[in-house]
Amino acid sequence: MNSKYKNLAVKDFLGKELINFPSLENLKEQTELVRNYLNYYLTLLNLPNETDWLSEKVTVTNGDYLRSFLYLRYF
Repeated sequence: MNSKYKNLAVKDFLGKELINFPSLENLKEQTELVRNYLNYYLTLLNLPNETDWLSEKVTVTNGDYLRSFLYLRYF
């Protein structure tokens, strides 16, 4: 599953950012899977390349937003 999401993600949106999920203890063991899945999900949102999505306000079109949920149904 991890390699599948890694191959589907076009860009590494997270870079070297640390992922901290204090309320989700079961995800601490799967940080690489969470990182790859989040990169894939952000790829589906078609964010512009020059946007710093961590610190800037990002606008996502309704079509991209809905598509990001529909793609995941196929896996």
